Amino acid sequence: MHYLTINKEENPFLGWRAIRISLERPDLFIPQLKAILRAGAYGKVAIMLPMVISAAEISAARNFLEQAKAELTQEGKEFCSDVPLGIMIETPAAAITVRELCYL
Repeated sequence: MHYLTINKEENPFLGWRAIRISLERPDLFIPQLKAILRAGAYGKVAIMLPMVISAAEISAARNFLEQAKAELTQEGKEFCSDVPLGIMIETPAAAITVRELCYL
Protein backbone atom coordinates (compact mmCIF):
# COMPACT_ATOMS: atom_id res chain seq x y z
CA MET A 1 0.00 0.00 0.00
CA HIS A 2 1.32 3.44 -0.91
CA TYR A 3 0.78 6.08 1.77
CA LEU A 4 2.21 8.92 -0.27
CA THR A 5 2.17 9.74 -3.93
CA ILE A 6 5.37 11.60 -4.71
CA ASN A 7 5.94 12.73 -8.25
CA LYS A 8 9.35 12.25 -9.82
CA GLU A 9 11.45 15.36 -9.25
CA GLU A 10 14.64 16.53 -10.91
CA ASN A 11 16.24 17.29 -7.53
CA PRO A 12 14.48 15.45 -4.68
CA PHE A 13 16.46 17.37 -2.04
CA LEU A 14 14.61 20.52 -3.02
CA GLY A 15 11.18 18.98 -3.42
CA TRP A 16 8.50 17.45 -1.27
CA ARG A 17 10.60 15.33 1.09
CA ALA A 18 11.38 14.69 4.73
CA ILE A 19 10.32 17.54 7.01
CA ARG A 20 8.09 19.10 4.35
CA ILE A 21 6.06 15.90 4.10
CA SER A 22 5.82 15.67 7.88
CA LEU A 23 4.63 19.25 8.25
CA GLU A 24 2.03 18.86 5.52
CA ARG A 25 0.84 15.48 6.83
CA PRO A 26 0.26 15.83 10.57
CA ASP A 27 -1.90 12.69 10.35
CA LEU A 28 1.40 10.85 9.83
CA PHE A 29 3.78 13.09 11.78
CA ILE A 30 1.95 13.40 15.11
CA PRO A 31 1.63 9.61 15.64
CA GLN A 32 5.37 9.30 14.92
CA LEU A 33 6.14 12.02 17.46
CA LYS A 34 3.85 10.40 20.01
CA ALA A 35 5.59 7.05 19.53
CA ILE A 36 9.01 8.64 20.10
CA LEU A 37 7.76 10.47 23.20
CA ARG A 38 6.27 7.26 24.58
CA ALA A 39 9.47 5.32 23.88
CA GLY A 40 11.30 8.03 25.81
CA ALA A 41 9.56 6.89 28.97
CA TYR A 42 11.52 3.63 28.72
CA GLY A 43 14.89 4.80 27.46
CA LYS A 44 16.85 7.63 25.97
CA VAL A 45 15.51 8.97 22.66
CA ALA A 46 16.00 12.07 20.52
CA ILE A 47 14.32 13.53 17.46
CA MET A 48 16.27 14.61 14.38
CA LEU A 49 14.41 16.60 11.73
CA PRO A 50 15.65 15.73 8.22
CA MET A 51 16.29 18.12 5.34
CA VAL A 52 15.37 21.28 7.24
CA ILE A 53 15.80 24.46 5.23
CA SER A 54 14.27 27.17 7.43
CA ALA A 55 13.55 28.34 10.94
CA ALA A 56 9.84 28.20 10.10
CA GLU A 57 10.08 24.43 9.61
CA ILE A 58 11.70 23.98 13.01
CA SER A 59 9.08 26.16 14.65
CA ALA A 60 6.25 24.25 12.98
CA ALA A 61 7.78 20.91 14.03
CA ARG A 62 8.05 22.17 17.62
CA ASN A 63 4.36 23.10 17.51
CA PHE A 64 3.47 19.58 16.37
CA LEU A 65 5.68 18.15 19.12
CA GLU A 66 3.80 20.20 21.71
CA GLN A 67 0.51 19.01 20.22
CA ALA A 68 1.69 15.40 20.49
CA LYS A 69 2.58 15.98 24.17
CA ALA A 70 -0.82 17.53 24.84
CA GLU A 71 -2.58 14.58 23.21
CA LEU A 72 -0.57 12.07 25.25
CA THR A 73 -1.35 13.99 28.43
CA GLN A 74 -5.04 14.03 27.55
CA GLU A 75 -4.90 10.28 26.82
CA GLY A 76 -3.24 9.66 30.18
CA LYS A 77 -0.26 7.93 28.56
CA GLU A 78 3.22 7.89 30.03
CA PHE A 79 5.83 9.76 27.99
CA CYS A 80 9.09 11.70 28.23
CA SER A 81 8.38 15.42 28.09
CA ASP A 82 11.96 16.56 27.47
CA VAL A 83 13.04 14.68 24.35
CA PRO A 84 15.85 16.59 22.60
CA LEU A 85 15.01 17.98 19.17
CA GLY A 86 17.72 18.47 16.58
CA ILE A 87 18.10 19.00 12.87
CA MET A 88 20.24 17.44 10.18
CA ILE A 89 22.33 19.94 8.24
CA GLU A 90 22.12 18.32 4.82
CA THR A 91 20.82 21.00 2.46
CA PRO A 92 22.59 24.05 1.04
CA ALA A 93 19.98 26.30 2.68
CA ALA A 94 20.63 24.77 6.11
CA ALA A 95 24.40 25.02 5.67
CA ILE A 96 24.16 28.71 4.82
CA THR A 97 21.88 29.52 7.78
CA VAL A 98 23.35 27.02 10.27
CA ARG A 99 24.02 29.63 12.97
CA GLU A 100 20.43 30.82 12.91
CA LEU A 101 19.02 27.29 12.87
CA CYS A 102 21.18 26.05 15.74
CA TYR A 103 19.82 28.56 18.21
CA LEU A 104 16.12 27.88 17.75
